[in-house]
Amino acid sequence: MICVRLMGGLGNQMFQYAAGRRLALARRTRLVLDCSWFVRDAQRAATPRAFELDCFDLPAERAVLEHETIAVWEWCDRHPLRSRVSRHAFRKRVVVLRGDGGERPFDPAVLDAPGSALLIGYWQSPRYFGGVESQIRDDFRFALAGTEHEESLLAEIRTSPAVSIHVRRGDYVGSERFTALPAAYYRDAVAAIAERTGSPHLYVFSDDVPWCREHLELPFPTVFVERPAGHPGGDLRLMSSCRHHVISNSTFGWWGAWLNPSREKIVVAPRRWFREPAQDPVDIVPAGWLQI
Repeated sequence: MICVRLMGGLGNQMFQYAAGRRLALARRTRLVLDCSWFVRDAQRAATPRAFELDCFDLPAERAVLEHETIAVWEWCDRHPLRSRVSRHAFRKRVVVLRGDGGERPFDPAVLDAPGSALLIGYWQSPRYFGGVESQIRDDFRFALAGTEHEESLLAEIRTSPAVSIHVRRGDYVGSERFTALPAAYYRDAVAAIAERTGSPHLYVFSDDVPWCREHLELPFPTVFVERPAGHPGGDLRLMSSCRHHVISNSTFGWWGAWLNPSREKIVVAPRRWFREPAQDPVDIVPAGWLQI
C-alpha cells in the first residue's frame, strides 16, 4: 500500500496524488489518499481547505489515518532494533517519508520507497511522476460537465486564440513567505506571448477578480472569469483548454497549464515563487516553459 497525505488546495493535492500514484504503479500496489489533514488541521490553515480531488474520478481509496497509527509506523521505521521485531510486526512496517513546502530540490530517494510507504509532503515537481505522465493525464480527466455558463465559456475558448492568466492573491497578500506578483509581471508575460503568437484573447482566473479588473490593464480582449466559491475544478478545466498560459506562483495555475497536452503551447511562469529567493523551487518549472 502507498498512502499519501493530502494537504492544501487542489493544486497541492494534485501534486501529492501524482507522486503517490507513480510510486503505487511502480510497486504494483494500491493507492490510499489520507484525508486526515482536512479533518484535524485544514480549518486552522491561512486559507481553509477541503478535499477537492472529487472533480476527477480517481483510482484510489480515501481514508482518515489516526495520529497513533502514524506514530507506530515511524517508530518501527527508525527503531535501532527493528531487525529483532517479530516477523508479523516487520511485515506491517510502513516507511514514512516527509517532504517540505516545496523549496528543496527533487529528491530521487522518494522514488526508491518500498511498497508500504506513507508520503507526507508537497512533492512539487513533475519529476516525482516522471515516466507516467500519460497515466496522470488520464487520471486527471474531469468527471462532470460544467455549469451552463462554463460550457459556454469552454466553447468560446476552444474557438479563439485563448490565453489563460492565473492571478493568485488571497493569503499571499501580506504573507511573510509568499509574494503576490505585481500587475507588471502579467503585462510582461502577455507581451511575451503576443510577440510569439499575435493578438491573443485573454481569460483571467483569480481568487481576487476585483483586483484584477482594477489593476490589469491589458491591450487585448479580456474576459474576467467569475466563479462560485469552492468550485476550483471548473476554473482548472477552462484554463487547461486555453492554447497558451500565464501562471502565477501557484500550483493551481501550474496544473492549469500542464494539463494542456499541446506541444505548441507557450507557458510563462515567474522566476520568483517565494518572498525569499533562497526558497524558490528549482524543479517545479518544466523545461520549455518561459520564466520572467
